[in-house]
Parts: sequence; C-alpha cells; structure tokens
Amino acid sequence: MTFSTLIIALLVLTISTYFVLNMLKNSKPKPVQYSNDEYIYPLGGGKKTRNSLYSVVCEDGFYNYDVWQDAKLFLFKENRLVYQINFRQVDEYTISDDGIVVCCASDATNELGGQMIIITTDGKKIFDKKVSANLVCCDISKDSEIAIFETASSETDDGDCIYIIDVKSRTVVSKFEKPAQIRRISKIDTVLNVLSFKGEDRILYHFDFRGNELPNV
Repeated sequence: MTFSTLIIALLVLTISTYFVLNMLKNSKPKPVQYSNDEYIYPLGGGKKTRNSLYSVVCEDGFYNYDVWQDAKLFLFKENRLVYQINFRQVDEYTISDDGIVVCCASDATNELGGQMIIITTDGKKIFDKKVSANLVCCDISKDSEIAIFETASSETDDGDCIYIIDVKSRTVVSKFEKPAQIRRISKIDTVLNVLSFKGEDRILYHFDFRGNELPNV
C-alpha cells in the first residue's frame, strides 16, 4: 500500500466514523435538566400544553432479568418539577391544557394487559383501570372532561375497543368495538359529545360518547 493510498483510506475511515458517531448522537433523546445535577432523557420528546404552562415527559426504563422496568413520568409546571411517578413501562401519554395527564402503562410482561391511568396536577391517580389487552393510544380533551383509551387485539372482551372516560366522575362512559386502529385522534368535542379519529384505513370516523357511530359531522 502506497503512502497516498494509506492517507485516502484513513480519511475515508475518519469521515465514516464521524457520520456514525453523529447518527448515534442524534438518535439519543436530548436531556432535560430538572435539578442541579440530574437529567432525564424523555421518551418521545415530551408533550406541552398549548399555553406552555405544563409539560410532561417520560424517561424510558431498562431491561432487568428480561423484565422492563423503571420508566419514569415527570410533570413540569413553568419548567419546575411538580412530580415524578415510577412505572414498569409507559407506552403512551399526553396532557390536557390544565395539566391532567393520561397514560397507558403496563407490567412489561409477555402477557397481554395494561393500565389506563389519569393523574391530576398534584400527582394523584384519580383513575386506574386494568384491562386484559395491550393499550396503544390515549388522549384527553383540552378541557380535561373526557379521556380516550384504545386497546389492541386480545382474546378477551377488552381487546380492539375504545374506552371513553368521564374524568370528573372517574367512570367509564362507554366501551365499544373500534372499526379500525386509530391513526390519529382528530377531535374530542365535549360540547357536541363527539369523538373523531382517522383510522389506519384512512377513513375518518365519528362516534358519540355512547359509542354510536355518526355520519360526517
């Protein structure tokens, strides 16, 4: 190998290493500082309220003896930590405008199942319901009146369903079979009592809060 060939090979190796390291760096969540010397690495980048008063972030857990554990959910108000709640695993989460958090938690085992959880701004779980199906989606109306949870396929009656929760009364308003997997929730209208979402089949669906499908609204 000539000297010039060696130089070219080293240059190619250096450039390749730079791009690989840069990709790895960008693939990691950006840390959020919540005390003088502690940081969290939020799963999914976190969610903020429209007025930016509250934000919720979740730090992913890790495997320990083949069991996923130690996921952490944090609520911030004006960039100050309000609470931290530990779970084994958090699959999805979001927040209303006044800081009410809904999340899909699970035991991180091989068995199907999950927990539908609603948390107030002081860290109190006001709704915590276990189901025998994995949870894949959750949302809450901007005014914190109605929460939505979606389950995946299961051999039990809990599978392939949409749950509508009245947050104030902490009760299940309705549970009905979904026509398609939710791709995106478009609207939770607490005035007209209508849930609108686009399915994975690209169809826009409308349901009232009792689970009755509606024509286009």
